[in-house]
Amino acid sequence: MTVGKHQPIDDQMAAEIRRLHKKYPKLGHHGIAEVLRSEGCEVDPAELEQFMRHNRLNADKPWRPYLRLGLPRWMDPTGGAIRVDSPRKRIRWRLW
Repeated sequence: MTVGKHQPIDDQMAAEIRRLHKKYPKLGHHGIAEVLRSEGCEVDPAELEQFMRHNRLNADKPWRPYLRLGLPRWMDPTGGAIRVDSPRKRIRWRLW
């Protein structure tokens, strides 16, 4: 694409980018560029990325649960889950 085909980011375009970022907070600069392109506004991707970084318009991270599910063994009343697929027996250490 040629440079003359892209619109510069002026105050009106900046307001539109901020509005789109508020409407779609999980989109990064690639997603915002696609939405702008679908609305008929061509913006230079490098300039858009620099504008979003300069104004701290970061994409929200997707929520992920904590990897360690369940209670720790010392809080679990059963002493922790026993794996039935393991051929080894569970060893309980006693300190008394």
